[in-house]
Amino acid sequence: LLAHVPKSEDGKTLAYTLGEKPNRHSNNTQWESFVQFFGFQVILSGDEQARFPGLMEGAYGQGRFFVSAMAVDKIIDAKDKSDTTSQSLRDFNAPFFRNLYRYAVEVRDRKTPALELTPQPGSSMIKEGAWTLVLLPDTQVYSQNFPGVFDSQTAWILNNARSRNIRYVFHLGDIVNVNSIPEWENARRSMGALDGKVPYALVPGNHDYGPGGNAATRDTFLNDYFHEEDYRAWPSFGGAMEGGKMDNTYHLFEAGGVKWIVICLEWAPRDATVAWADGIMSKHPDRKGILVTHAFMNNNDLRYDHTDKVNPQAYNPHSYRTPGGKNDGEQLWQKLVKKHNFVLTVNGHVLRDD
Repeated sequence: LLAHVPKSEDGKTLAYTLGEKPNRHSNNTQWESFVQFFGFQVILSGDEQARFPGLMEGAYGQGRFFVSAMAVDKIIDAKDKSDTTSQSLRDFNAPFFRNLYRYAVEVRDRKTPALELTPQPGSSMIKEGAWTLVLLPDTQVYSQNFPGVFDSQTAWILNNARSRNIRYVFHLGDIVNVNSIPEWENARRSMGALDGKVPYALVPGNHDYGPGGNAATRDTFLNDYFHEEDYRAWPSFGGAMEGGKMDNTYHLFEAGGVKWIVICLEWAPRDATVAWADGIMSKHPDRKGILVTHAFMNNNDLRYDHTDKVNPQAYNPHSYRTPGGKNDGEQLWQKLVKKHNFVLTVNGHVLRDD
């Protein structure tokens, strides 16, 4: 509806006014605004919290309707019936009503997506200005035996994306259990519910590699179901280490007034992988980093370190037959994390974390 409508340089504010003369609402883009809008999707509002909405959409039966506090109809003087439309309002109305006509055709043909209802200001589950990251650890058994649970997890994310201001979802690996095609089909369907709605990143775990998920090789069906070319168009997708592979990727987004970079690394990252990640971080010194990988911290709040002969090292990446060289948590800390502006690391893999 707002395609090609004139906007300010930052692309966030409409660029039309009601009139060019002083004291004629010259700074307003909305004639009035709504106090409540339960059951509506707010399309245009005065701020990011949807206060002072100017254009809302509702649904009734198979149809759609709009409620507008915008002054697109304020073009005729009530006294002498003269046309008082400002040039900026004409520039707005022309594309807006073209869009509205096309949209009405889509409603008629039932091609419009479902509404995403906007929560009332103050109804958010979190404080104003706060935001949320969602972590999905080790869905392996869900993909194998209980796909409905996996579906319900991503459905919860969609249902709470606005009220909790969810900015990113991280899958922490072991997406599947025995690296089988039926499991990957289940996982793709569950994660696919987020496509184009909530950005997400994922990393492979040990169960995502090798025959039966034994991590004895680096063979995986991951890239048969999560296609790197599908993610290239995402605004937050920075790139992949290897074309056509989602094993190692990075992502860029902004939240809380901060520029973020997310580095997503394969199970038991190889030396070449760590070097790639080091180079990506060096190119983005202005961003705060988040590392996502399957095995970094152990359940005793210490980094996995295969040279540590005192503290437990159960399920350390070095205890697996995964080929190509391996780096555990301590090695990743020394070679990558402590060298850059990482402020958070997250991982799955760990058992018995009380």
